[in-house]
Amino acid sequence: MPILKFIEVNAAKVILAEAKPKNITFGGGKLNIGIEFEKDFIEKLQDDPLSWQKLQDAASSAYKDFIAEAVAEVTKTDKVIGRLVGDPTMQKAAADVCYAGLKMKASGLTKEVDANVKKAWAQIIKTNKDYSKYKWRAAVHVGLQIGGVAISAAGIGGAVATGGVSAVIGIYGMVKSCLGLFKDLVKLWLSAEKFRTAINGQVTKLVRAYNAKKSAARNSSDSAKEVINTIFGTELGTIGKCRGDIKQYLSKLDGVDVKSHEISRELGKVMSKLDKAMKDMRTVAKNNKTLAAALPKLETQINDLIVKIVAKQEMINEGRAWANRMDEALELLEKGKPGWLKVFDKSLVLLDLGLSFTDLSAQADKIVEIAWGAAQAAEELYDDISEAVA
Repeated sequence: MPILKFIEVNAAKVILAEAKPKNITFGGGKLNIGIEFEKDFIEKLQDDPLSWQKLQDAASSAYKDFIAEAVAEVTKTDKVIGRLVGDPTMQKAAADVCYAGLKMKASGLTKEVDANVKKAWAQIIKTNKDYSKYKWRAAVHVGLQIGGVAISAAGIGGAVATGGVSAVIGIYGMVKSCLGLFKDLVKLWLSAEKFRTAINGQVTKLVRAYNAKKSAARNSSDSAKEVINTIFGTELGTIGKCRGDIKQYLSKLDGVDVKSHEISRELGKVMSKLDKAMKDMRTVAKNNKTLAAALPKLETQINDLIVKIVAKQEMINEGRAWANRMDEALELLEKGKPGWLKVFDKSLVLLDLGLSFTDLSAQADKIVEIAWGAAQAAEELYDDISEAVA
């Protein structure tokens, strides 16, 4: 869908112009805010300036809040760095916290724009009911990939790079993003389970019909097409429906598989960043016991979660094998060929695959909680520095 652009600025310049810092600087920072709409609606909106303005105001409100928070963060950090002359390690740590804070605020901007536009959209469709048929979504790009906040010449050069403080805050954002993936995974699995349960019910119905009616057919056998037709009658439609459900079930399992791999890759990135942060934080973390304790705990929990996800792969494969056996039996039955009942007898019992991903999702919740505690501790360390030199 085409994007209806409302804001297109260099956020870094705007923030620096308002904050006027003396000790830190950064560059880059392109920011675009728009809304993706269907082309027909964008054309219609040209003749509706009131609705256009409501959408513009909604997007602008989130943008202004972001800039105000970013300016406050930069102003606070600038003062702290100015007080830390003579301690380049802590100066750089404070700058890293500022950078991480800006990235966290930027990452939340899409959600804010979306929430504001939803409110505006609700008002718009009250008076323009035909607009309700159009789909939209927030389109936000925040280019605050600025390479970190640097201490300017006005501060003190040669600062020792720690990176750990900002990394811990960044890790929280990555872990929280993984939590969203887990929630999608649970939905996919529950959807797959519905199809699996339906398939078992349908197959049970077919087998019962066969066992109940086969004696009524002369020379009954599970191999004759005409006898199959006689026995099943109206139940024949169930065969096609069941095979369709098997395809859907396999498709859902593919989705679970893909999402599991996606989560594993993201958790791998978190572990890589966490490992580096733990090395960088050895010196600084001594000043905060909560942070020092949280990082190893976070590492252990994430490692365990990755192991559990890998273990689930075997169960996904079992689900696929079961579905393929069921489809094989249905195909034989559909064609009136022998052997279908034997395949069903081996596969009819409802599998207990242990694939409920809610247990993994609960552990992911716990990891987010630990990561949040670590991020809070990292910010607390920053505040301790500020108070110590005030």
